[in-house]
Amino acid sequence: MRARSQDAEPVIQRCRRDSLYDYVLVNRDVAVSVDTLVSIVKATRSRRDRMENEIRPILESFRNARH
Repeated sequence: MRARSQDAEPVIQRCRRDSLYDYVLVNRDVAVSVDTLVSIVKATRSRRDRMENEIRPILESFRNARH
């Protein structure tokens, strides 16, 4: 962006800062925003790295069943 010399420094900094977020919630309609937020929370709670302790025994049971 700097090489193009088309954007002011504050715009460049905002773009860099905005790229730090995984999700963006635009609150145009409260009901839609609530549904979106609930979906984000559910998805985040279901991430593999967060579920590792729960899924490890299940995966082990599959491995043990094959032997």
